[in-house]
Amino acid sequence: AGIWLEDQKQFNEAIAKYEKILRLSSLATPQTQVFFTASVINSVQNGNEISPDSITIVTREMQKLITNGWKDIGVYYTLGNFYNVLGHRMDPKYFSEAEMVFRESIALSPANQKGYTFLADALIGMGRYDEAVSLLQKAVELEPRLGNSHWELAKGLAQAERIQDARKSAERALELDPTLESQILPFVQSTEGSEGGR
Repeated sequence: AGIWLEDQKQFNEAIAKYEKILRLSSLATPQTQVFFTASVINSVQNGNEISPDSITIVTREMQKLITNGWKDIGVYYTLGNFYNVLGHRMDPKYFSEAEMVFRESIALSPANQKGYTFLADALIGMGRYDEAVSLLQKAVELEPRLGNSHWELAKGLAQAERIQDARKSAERALELDPTLESQILPFVQSTEGSEGGR
């Protein structure tokens, strides 16, 4: 979710407007904060730069929601994914922040596979592949008929250099969800004949 912030100038203007909204308490709803953070995530993923001050603003406001008792699991996922994006795009130190947030999300909602998948992304960013694979296997156990869970497991297994297991998981993902074909087929083809891993 979120709005599309097309370029850096538009992105900077949006951050400034958000700061103004935060000063007008009637407009600073939890939904506004989550929506804006989702927009920032999209913009950073698409190459926009974000200043340290803007990172502080976004994380401070999302942490306030959590501290003030807003227990919507989506708040945790949004904040954790913000840290994951920052870890991938800017500085790997943010993965440890993501790990803490996603561990809290799992404690709140242990039956939701998303928390395990998102936490695995943070752990992969920190090079903790075996732990990530265990979490991705848990996500598959929770949602065995969800093709995307198997696909995320396949990518994690590949990171852990377990290529044969990764191929099997990718093939299972494709069986369950043919719409993943454009993502999975190049992976399967690129690993044909690979002997790596278990």
